[in-house]
Amino acid sequence: MTGNVVFMDGFEVDFADNTVGLWNELVGSSGFVYYSSTAKRSGLGGLDFAKSNAGTAHYLGRQFNPAGNTHVVVGFGFYLSSAVTLAGASGATTATSVLALLNTAGTVQVLLALDPSTRKLKVHRGRNTAVLGTSTNVVNFDSWNYIELRVLVHPTAGEVELRLNGAVEFALTNQNTSPGASQNVGTVHIGFPAVSSAGGTGRYYFDDFIILDASGGIVWPQGAAIAMLGAEGDGDHAEWSSTGAAQYTEIDEANFFVGPPDDDTTYLSTSTVDARTCVQLTAPTILTGDVLGVQLCTYTKVADPALGKLTPFLRVDGGNYDLSPLTLTNSYLWYTSPATVNPATVLAWTGDDLDALQIGWKATT
Repeated sequence: MTGNVVFMDGFEVDFADNTVGLWNELVGSSGFVYYSSTAKRSGLGGLDFAKSNAGTAHYLGRQFNPAGNTHVVVGFGFYLSSAVTLAGASGATTATSVLALLNTAGTVQVLLALDPSTRKLKVHRGRNTAVLGTSTNVVNFDSWNYIELRVLVHPTAGEVELRLNGAVEFALTNQNTSPGASQNVGTVHIGFPAVSSAGGTGRYYFDDFIILDASGGIVWPQGAAIAMLGAEGDGDHAEWSSTGAAQYTEIDEANFFVGPPDDDTTYLSTSTVDARTCVQLTAPTILTGDVLGVQLCTYTKVADPALGKLTPFLRVDGGNYDLSPLTLTNSYLWYTSPATVNPATVLAWTGDDLDALQIGWKATT
């Protein structure tokens, strides 16, 4: 299986309203965004996103690759509420924006929008310019839809393919999908990204969001679900200091959907270079079919300037497999570290692999 996981979010990490969670930014104040245990497609929760003021953009943003990707597949669950009236943005685009892919210079390359009168999806080149394609089928009201968008970025040989609930709506070749000078995409906006002077109004739920790098081969998520595996026991390494009797209880997910992480109340810490700690994980509960990949999520900060980095690792079959080091700040932030295949076998993950998987962290400089 090809198609490397770049980023995914099942929206199962609880935060206060209008905060970013695993995302990098939240723009706009004319609306709200929160993690909800009821607005969900799978797992523990989803993202509830609403906007009532058409005059400004309001979205979550995530820089998924600072260097940019040239070919990506994006998949996500999308719920459209009939209780809130949709209104299109002003300007050349009359649709309500849903998702935008931006290049590393911050230019919108491709915009996915929803026509408020027909509920059909449109893919635009750039922020509010030409419509590249319009779906035949409509987005269903008051039930979960699954949207998949593939984009190959190029000024003349670009490709765009849109799928809605498993049906191929269109597959276009020889398109201009790079109005910006940098021929890549490195950031995604969801919610109501800016389109002309506004992003439209409405209410959306998002869940099971995933981005795949398709440069090595195309893999479609095909309705994939994303589940959080929480810490449930100490692992084979316990070389860090703990504020509690056990290591895992200080970083477990028991407080998710009860309240946000408690920062400096319970935590693990070390000032020793190369010291490792790891935890055992809860068993997956929604696993059926292929596993597209895993992603280690880390909420951390650095107090000692000499220890400016942290290396997440996967412990599989008694071996440690280091992932890319994280450069930390002195404020708590979320970091994500994807792993498409089992590093011990270099094959797709299986249910048995996940049952035995431990995740951990090593202090580095």
